[in-house]
Amino acid sequence: MIGLVLTLAVAAAIFWFSSRDAGQSNAQSELLSDSLAVRILTWFHLSPEQAERVYRFSVKLVRKTAHFAEFAALGFALTLTCLGAGRAIRLSAGASFGAGTLYAITDEIHQIFVEGRACQARDVLIDACGVLTGVGLMLLLWITVDAIIKRERSRNSKKHEI
Repeated sequence: MIGLVLTLAVAAAIFWFSSRDAGQSNAQSELLSDSLAVRILTWFHLSPEQAERVYRFSVKLVRKTAHFAEFAALGFALTLTCLGAGRAIRLSAGASFGAGTLYAITDEIHQIFVEGRACQARDVLIDACGVLTGVGLMLLLWITVDAIIKRERSRNSKKHEI
């Protein structure tokens, strides 16, 4: 149940971010980019042209990292939902990756209808990589916790045998 609630919350957040028009989205990205660029500019003595390139790169970096991170969260939540429902690990991984990637495709299509936004295949690829990372992290966590629980149960049963 927690996984499903988390999945719905992440999917809703992604939809909300994608619904923001280009001006709103750019302003949000620029808040983080400004901070990143200022830190870089204080470390290095750059010409105005170099500083402008660094700034443009930091905006793009923030935007693409956000795509990756939000879809990593979706992959994590989808996998938690599947595993929590008692599905096998391979089935959970495949279904979560497929569903997350399908959501990435629909998210990009959705952006066609938002003023100043566009559908970009590169973003679907970034999103799919994020989903795969989230799936992998959840599987790693699930397997680790499962191994710890099994080890503790084994220890407890051996104590009772003695």
